[in-house]
Amino acid sequence: MPPSAVTALQSGIGGCAEFANLTTALSRAAGIPAVTISGLAMPELLPFTKKSATWSHPVGAHAWVELYTDTGWIMADPSWAGRYRQPAYYGRNDGKHLSFGPDIQEQEVYSRILDLAKQHGTLVAAMSAPNKFIATASPQDAQVTPKVTITKGLDSRHIASAASLILGSFLAWIVLTSIAKQ
Repeated sequence: MPPSAVTALQSGIGGCAEFANLTTALSRAAGIPAVTISGLAMPELLPFTKKSATWSHPVGAHAWVELYTDTGWIMADPSWAGRYRQPAYYGRNDGKHLSFGPDIQEQEVYSRILDLAKQHGTLVAAMSAPNKFIATASPQDAQVTPKVTITKGLDSRHIASAASLILGSFLAWIVLTSIAKQ
């Protein structure tokens, strides 16, 4: 059963899936095409650092919304949009949201594979979130230990920040040198 938009609306309490479903429902009621998206929310890491986890995922399972506007589909993350940083999570993707695709399709596929695994083999391991997989085997002593490692690469935000710092320092040096000569 999907997380309830009604419960989130009535109680004001919910997780990312409840608020994403609520935003989708309210948007559709207002005539705005919307879809709930599930996937992974990447952590904020420094460039070239790694993060690993066993029987989990170094990033968190997350849900957000895509809304259709006159400019196309835009991302909206109602659960991360706090009182003071709301605009940052509407209308742009921050590069930290990795989509599994529409939530309903993902759950249907996962459920079908899980049913097949139970019917045709010995279920060894399964995880439905955030690192989705199903493993079956015939031998009794089969074992699965999933481990995921993510590595942060360099992105344009870091290059832009470094360039701004260098340019700002250079301009400050020019101004200070000019003042000192007077």
